[in-house]
Amino acid sequence: MNLLAASLALAYGEKVHNELTEEALRPILGDATSLVGPVPPAPEGVDPATYAPPVLDPETQAKTGVAALVQRIDNYGRNTPDLAAAWTARYPSPGDFDTWALKELLLLNPDQDVYGIDKFDLDPSRLSTVSVSARRPDDDFRNRERLAHGPDRKPQAGVPDDPIILNMGKLGALSSQAHAHYGLDQLEFSEDPAVLQTDPPRFAVAAGWPGGPVVTLAAEMTQSHLDLSTLAALEGYGVLSNAYAGQAFHYLEDTGNPIHTVQVGLYDFFKDAFFQRLGKSILTGGGYLGELPSLASIGIGILTNHHTISEQLAEKKLLAGDARLAGAITADDAEFLAKLPSSAAGDYGLDATRALIKASAPDGAPMYASTRAIVDKRYRKWGVSFDDKNDDPDATLRKGVSSAEMDAFWGLQERSFKRAATAVRRVWTIHDGAIQGALATAEATEALRTSTLDRLVRRQLKLRAEADERRAKYLANPPVASSAPSTQPVVLAAEVGGATLVGFGLSRGFRRLRKS
Repeated sequence: MNLLAASLALAYGEKVHNELTEEALRPILGDATSLVGPVPPAPEGVDPATYAPPVLDPETQAKTGVAALVQRIDNYGRNTPDLAAAWTARYPSPGDFDTWALKELLLLNPDQDVYGIDKFDLDPSRLSTVSVSARRPDDDFRNRERLAHGPDRKPQAGVPDDPIILNMGKLGALSSQAHAHYGLDQLEFSEDPAVLQTDPPRFAVAAGWPGGPVVTLAAEMTQSHLDLSTLAALEGYGVLSNAYAGQAFHYLEDTGNPIHTVQVGLYDFFKDAFFQRLGKSILTGGGYLGELPSLASIGIGILTNHHTISEQLAEKKLLAGDARLAGAITADDAEFLAKLPSSAAGDYGLDATRALIKASAPDGAPMYASTRAIVDKRYRKWGVSFDDKNDDPDATLRKGVSSAEMDAFWGLQERSFKRAATAVRRVWTIHDGAIQGALATAEATEALRTSTLDRLVRRQLKLRAEADERRAKYLANPPVASSAPSTQPVVLAAEVGGATLVGFGLSRGFRRLRKS
């Protein structure tokens, strides 16, 4: 098992990303259209006043735009004095930096066909393109199965491109994208179970790569996609720019869901798991008379059920047109708005995402606790799983759940949607305002292009170097798979003793997550 079960890599469903983005930006964008591509000058001898240039379809323009971006980025990295050495070490000749290399530089899976780079789903309507694109980072698997590649660009089976993937998920599962879609606050993390009880956002365990850091990249993903959006717009490819902006909002919105800002979130799930395992230990004679699942695997099963049910309840209600959630998306959270960037200075997308993480994280444990309070106890049992493809989330609610308990749950959901939509509107306003201002003059266009290229290239080279360094350490001392037997000669020796041993079992169990 891995620390986060497969379903935990999705903060909101694809349809929620689409709906949230569309309704958050509808008051701003309405039916506005965007320039499909740069308008060519009139041919020699043709009156510019009467010339009607041919309009190419959006996909043709987008492909041209991607090629222009690749060339711009390569030229900047290759010709900037203090970047040239690092750049040419990775890409010795201009032909070495292509769309495959662009995806790798952006910390995406270069073997996947990525929307906005390899394939396109575009519309001249700004609102349509931005909102549809907000779901694409889940649809195209850009953050999944990021394997290391050799000089021949062939993937190396079982070797992560960056071992931080293993401390938030697992190769071979949907959770292999969790590192890019989660946003943990910038705190000093602890593996002490007591911290999970008292300060859940600060609890994080390096389960898949012990000794390695727990790192999440949602904020960096937001900013890198906004940078691409800016560069595409300055080249004159408005539809492509809108697509990248929508993709940026995906990562921003992910961190608006509080349960994507805590790695584990709720200690009660593992108390539930402790008593489940105690009963299983007695019934199976310590594992000699039947299967004895680990404490961690039971706990993660319970966590997964409640994570998924929470999201599915919210998605069902939002898509049904619930007035409370719909109203939350169209209204600003004034208190949170004051904490967001107010200008395009610096890494405004990254800063906005981190502000949203900080605001969301305190609601992570309460969101899980509220879900646990309204969901039937059967979902705390080993072997009972919620199927998000076929099961009705409303059918998971326990009989006799009170209106106060339901109101507490929906209050947390309402608050999270409101914060996420507030962040989307603020970031769009900053982002689009900076682009429109720069397009006013050639000098302003060049200034914004240069600052954006510098920010993008420097950040991504640094992130790539850090990933390469971590991978080298991982390969020098890879985790060893456990060969311990699954049975326990003394049934209760490590499993009885109250809360202290629950915590001890939790900590040890996390260490064994990838071994069970």
